[in-house]
Amino acid sequence: MDQKTMDLPTWLDTNRFTHSDFTLATLAQTVQRKNLQITVLIPAKEVAPTIGNIIQKTIHPLIAAQIVHKLYIIDAASADHTASAAHSAGHTHILQRASIAPSLGPSLGKGDALWRGLLATDGDIVAFLDGDTQDPVPAHLLGILGPLIMFDHISLVKACFNRPFRASHADVVRPHDGGRVTELLARPLLNRYWPELAGFGQPLAGEFAGRRALLEELAFPVGYGVEIGTLVDAYRAVGLRGLADVDVGQRQNTHQELRALTVMAGTVLATAERRRSSGHDTNTIHGEKTERMYLPWEAGYRTLETVERPAVREYREQSQHEGLVYPSPPFLAVEGVRMFRDVGASSRACLRPGLVFRSGELSRVTAAGLETLRDLGVKKVFDLRSPVEMEGEGHHLSIMAEEAGWERVAAPVFPDEAWQHDKRSARLQHYANAAEGYTEAYLQILQCGVRAFEGVFQHLAQADPSPILVHCTAGKDRTGVTAMLILLLAGCDDDTIADEYALNDMDSNRSWGVRATERLLSQPGLRGNVAAVENVVRAQKEYMLATLRRFRQEYGGVEKYLERMVQLDGRTIRAAKGNVGETAQLD
Repeated sequence: MDQKTMDLPTWLDTNRFTHSDFTLATLAQTVQRKNLQITVLIPAKEVAPTIGNIIQKTIHPLIAAQIVHKLYIIDAASADHTASAAHSAGHTHILQRASIAPSLGPSLGKGDALWRGLLATDGDIVAFLDGDTQDPVPAHLLGILGPLIMFDHISLVKACFNRPFRASHADVVRPHDGGRVTELLARPLLNRYWPELAGFGQPLAGEFAGRRALLEELAFPVGYGVEIGTLVDAYRAVGLRGLADVDVGQRQNTHQELRALTVMAGTVLATAERRRSSGHDTNTIHGEKTERMYLPWEAGYRTLETVERPAVREYREQSQHEGLVYPSPPFLAVEGVRMFRDVGASSRACLRPGLVFRSGELSRVTAAGLETLRDLGVKKVFDLRSPVEMEGEGHHLSIMAEEAGWERVAAPVFPDEAWQHDKRSARLQHYANAAEGYTEAYLQILQCGVRAFEGVFQHLAQADPSPILVHCTAGKDRTGVTAMLILLLAGCDDDTIADEYALNDMDSNRSWGVRATERLLSQPGLRGNVAAVENVVRAQKEYMLATLRRFRQEYGGVEKYLERMVQLDGRTIRAAKGNVGETAQLD
């Protein structure tokens, strides 16, 4: 049957499921066979009392079964330490909403958090869960993933559940009285204007999942309209046959006061009305029109959030075309820091995500940037620069670091005398000679940086090592060689390592690369040699591939290098290797 013409009775027979229709074992086997990458996103704001339980009881079983590969909490700078509670629960990456697409300004609501999370992550299938569920069970996630894993024609799945109403002032539970906006507004709306969607049990459920290929084509209302907006838009995109509904049992969360639901209902209604408008195009909504509701008990108007973010695909293409943003993942926005990224964020990488970050130097990091580092769980920063490079920075960064709760480790690759004029010029000449020259320069880093590498790998060998940040000045050469060693120990192949290294090439055509080029053109030995200077600032894949070949010829592999040159014992090397692999987070 054509997906655009499926009727509701047929859909009720074929596209409604219960969580018991799917088992962990069957889903795990199918995920492996289809080579699916599944990501879970939880928008979070002041949910410290519930977030840990959700992670441990709903998500951990699916991570252990290797169904879910990555979990992200999209936090709203919660004052109740939501991020810390989530991090303590394990296997969790914390992203602050404001650090994703910061040019858009502050996050405007739940829908904006979902959109920013979608923009900043990867995965073939993305599942969204609420962060305030009080009775978490694996069925809440297993159910919404099941149809997407098992049936290729299904592109979006909504959870339905029994949602009892528990009065806060009395020990009274009314079995079917939760979801008041759903019953009083959303359900009548769907029956009237989109009757094919009337079969969804909880159309406003925050628990839903979809294929990234579809989700990135949808506009996301920034506020309470996100659930009904994405449901209607998905229906228009893939038809009824591409949608599914799954009974996940019971779900209890915090109830809002009735008057607080007025604005929510008004936002849902406004979102639906926009989709009824003739000529509505979900990819070009910008929310210029301001809508208001008069609330007698406040004796004034309340503005409804009508802004909608455009399709992620459209935004990403436009932003990259204009040079506004780096692709995310693996890049993250840390205010005042260039080229900040998660080395393990690539779906092809073998390195455990969220463990090793890299960047350029931190002298311009802001207080907000330090807060982002804290939220990422970074407790130790390895600075690969020489003392002479840090002259003039003062002590403000050390003071800020101490206040943020992380340790700054001086781990210079080169001694100060290496920055004498003649020696620095010789290194620049290496970089000017493309792949062959880079290989010689990087072998020099491998010879000179053993004490710096010792500190990094000793940390990674600790029981449950905390996330680290490694940086030099530009974040390309010394940092790149350090990342190469870590990725080799994690078991990554040469193409993956070289592709990760080459991400720094994005900087060569931006403002930093332009300024660096201008400075280098005035250096003795490079003066006026544009081609040589371009080689110096580039980070091309072939440079790293050539280095990896020479590295094996010289040292026989990373474990032999760490033992012979860095002088780590076998026990330390094995411990670090066990910790950095992506599967380590499942132990």
